[in-house]
Amino acid sequence: MNRRHLILTSVLAVLQFAGLSDVVHGGPTPVGTSTTTITYPTSAGPVTLNGTLDYNGQTPTDSAPLAGSPNGNVRSFNSVNSFGRRMVIPNSGLTGPPFDDALRPNESLISHAFFKLGGNNNAEFFPNIDDNGQVTIKVEGISFDQPVFVDPSTVLIHTLWTDSQVSQLDFPYFNLHDHQTLTDPFRNQDAFENPSINVFNSAGGTPNYVLASNLIDVIVDGNGTNQLDLTLTFFYDALRNFEEQGQTVPAGLPAPQGFLEPFHFHLEYVVAPEPGTLLLFGVAGLSLGLRRKRKPIARELL
Repeated sequence: MNRRHLILTSVLAVLQFAGLSDVVHGGPTPVGTSTTTITYPTSAGPVTLNGTLDYNGQTPTDSAPLAGSPNGNVRSFNSVNSFGRRMVIPNSGLTGPPFDDALRPNESLISHAFFKLGGNNNAEFFPNIDDNGQVTIKVEGISFDQPVFVDPSTVLIHTLWTDSQVSQLDFPYFNLHDHQTLTDPFRNQDAFENPSINVFNSAGGTPNYVLASNLIDVIVDGNGTNQLDLTLTFFYDALRNFEEQGQTVPAGLPAPQGFLEPFHFHLEYVVAPEPGTLLLFGVAGLSLGLRRKRKPIARELL
């Protein structure tokens, strides 16, 4: 980090502390579109969904159906600095970088979100998926206005259930939001556990997060350049609510493998304009391109 950049970062931090973060926040910006491809296994062979999406998404109504999804049920959008768990303090009405170290002034939050809308809310994301099959999501050709780096400690998977779904269960979930992260410790875990923010919590006796989850894996290609390709692989069990007790799911609700499937899930991560955020993870992390050796499923985490 050169002296000029250090001074700029310090000034932005002071302005953010003064409550002016909305006017000074700005990090790397995605340019144009990228291609999203989802592949999952079935007994009849792999199923592929795809779409070309820009980065203007903000709300579920901005999502578009992916080609190949049954009845257009799987919808998606990409966003930059407008959607994700780091961008909103629940129940506060506040937006923007909500707490220290969640999103720094020179960084951007990228989200790839997936929804079921309208009459398809109770349909399945991945019909006929093999038992505990792995879902692979590739986002290719994410172009930025400058060279960028992804910090692996900021990778987060968020799943969300609706009240109308959960209220029909014999043992309703207390937490409608679950989170899984790629690393442990999580970069801003203390802030996420802050009671005034209440993103990560243990309400109802069961934590709504798993750190260093062994059900998700992310590979980022292109760190240090203007273009990234990202591959997210997760076991279908990653969509199981952490409070799930094996209860019977009422007919009409999506439960292809016996547990209630969420209405929404998304991947989010932070991109930075300089390599400093990766140095803490060592040279090995760079040479591996954020590849991790997959660990076996640990059902005790679910």
